[in-house]
Amino acid sequence: MYSVQIDTTQDITAHDQCSVIDTVHERLVAVIRCEASTGQYFAQLVNDVLETMDLDVKRCIGNSTDRASNMQGQYKGFSALHSEKCPTQIHVWCYSHILNLVLSDTTQCVLAIGSLFSLMNNIAVFFRESYQKMNIWEESKDPRRRRLTSIEETRW
Repeated sequence: MYSVQIDTTQDITAHDQCSVIDTVHERLVAVIRCEASTGQYFAQLVNDVLETMDLDVKRCIGNSTDRASNMQGQYKGFSALHSEKCPTQIHVWCYSHILNLVLSDTTQCVLAIGSLFSLMNNIAVFFRESYQKMNIWEESKDPRRRRLTSIEETRW
């Protein structure tokens, strides 16, 4: 038995990439450039990946996705279509996505928190726009300095 988790994100070339994760072994099993964004496409994509791995789709006991309609739609979403092939599976919301939404909504309500995150994002962008500034940042031996990441809005 196993479960799968899928999600998409745009890469730096603005192409959508779909990642498929085997959640039993917690490993990434595929990253595929998306040709469509429909539930039907993702159901077929996951079936193809599972076939390639010699996994019986009927042994899939669960899937995890975000709340996008193409993933969770009742009739044409990935989860509904995937359930046709393995009716005993359980759909679980990806709690990382839910937490991101909660934090986004919460921080937009309090002006001081919104200002803090805006300042942190502006600092990250300031450094990341210049390779010279990033070289100085990365050359520091201070263990408190971590990789700089800008704060992104979710698409849903």
